[in-house]
Amino acid sequence: LIDRYSQYKGKIIVTVDDGGVGGGVVDRLRRICKADPKTYGRMKVVPVKFGMRIRHRYYYDTTTYMMAVVKELLSDTDKNGEAKPIELVLPKDDDLIAQLSCRKYTMTENSVIKIESKKEMKARGLPSPDEADCVLLLCLPIKKD
Repeated sequence: LIDRYSQYKGKIIVTVDDGGVGGGVVDRLRRICKADPKTYGRMKVVPVKFGMRIRHRYYYDTTTYMMAVVKELLSDTDKNGEAKPIELVLPKDDDLIAQLSCRKYTMTENSVIKIESKKEMKARGLPSPDEADCVLLLCLPIKKD
């Protein structure tokens, strides 16, 4: 894809799930970038740990924050209830929609939102939300260098 879109000159952000086998993927991508900087030097590999605790006014962890980002992108109203353009359109995929909509959430004692973990989903008999995780990674806002 880098060759196909060679006219694009900015950084190419690649977000990778850094949990489990994802850690190996992050390491491998970084080695590739270092070995061939002419081809892959614009690629910025960003490891993401799902469920990692974060300091945020409203969200408990990375997964909760990413779910909120996707929710906002899908919404046709802003935080004040004013109309806004929808910024994300998902494919008509029942599994993806189920994975994005079936997670429960709670309020912590500090009044922040905490989304259900994969372990808790599994205990309810639900599969791993792999497709939803992909959407979360794609929509995660990354600060530019």
